[in-house]
Amino acid sequence: MREMRVCVVDDSMDEAQVLCNALRMRGYQAEAVHTGTDALARCGRGSVDLLLLDVGLPDLDGFEVCRRLKSDLITAGIPVIFVTARGSKDDVLRGFQLGASGYIAKPYNLPYVLAQVDAALTTQSATVFDEITQMEDTTYTDPLTGLRNRRYLEERLQEEIERARRYGFPVSCVLIELDDVVPTGQEDPGVIFDDLMTDAAIALRSVSRSFDVLARFDSFIFAVLLPHIGAEEARVYAQRATSEIEHSLQDDEIRNFSVTLYAGIVSSEGNGPSLSADEMIAAAHRELFRSKCVSRP
Repeated sequence: MREMRVCVVDDSMDEAQVLCNALRMRGYQAEAVHTGTDALARCGRGSVDLLLLDVGLPDLDGFEVCRRLKSDLITAGIPVIFVTARGSKDDVLRGFQLGASGYIAKPYNLPYVLAQVDAALTTQSATVFDEITQMEDTTYTDPLTGLRNRRYLEERLQEEIERARRYGFPVSCVLIELDDVVPTGQEDPGVIFDDLMTDAAIALRSVSRSFDVLARFDSFIFAVLLPHIGAEEARVYAQRATSEIEHSLQDDEIRNFSVTLYAGIVSSEGNGPSLSADEMIAAAHRELFRSKCVSRP
């Protein structure tokens, strides 16, 4: 198996060299570039498996580099971990909203950076393998939406919880339910609901990272597994996801219906007590039920 290739993007040559040396000792190929333009060029050539990205670069800032990577189909799947002195709450949220796998503020703990790299590349490798085998294995795939199914979600969630406990990073689970579907025309409600779930799955993919696990949990509920995402970032994701789904359904000019979305969010922080997969799902269901009680009169 070839060595994984990590590119360090930092305008400080000394700091970039420290990270490169540590990555090489860990068994990775590591190289440094010092501008956003060089980072984009290197990723575009297909020679990068993961990017450690500073925000304060002399040309393009790191946020713009990440945005361009994630908007290009060729580079969208490259995991990005921000390693930067910009560590405010707004900066962290912006990084995750752009699709980053992790966000580490300087001064950092070097073993923690390496653990984040290990975890992101392990998750990425598993995702690539899943995509290769998806057509051959229908056991874990929902035939209507093409997303993973409940069985797959539960197995992967337990794996991610154990990995998060080992490396000390957070993991979150979000349940999103389409409910209160009311046709306003003469359409068959069953046909409408299948169409809605298919359209909602497409919208959900558009706001998710390449290694998030998207599943149709049951007839009415989607589940999303978010590695490296804590409670605050999970709430941001849920808001974006429900807004995107609502927007995509409102654009439908053929079918007539009304629908309400509800979300339940639960997170297991790396430095707190760890929940099992069953406990996280049960907690997410409780939060989903609570959101309905709050929204309904």
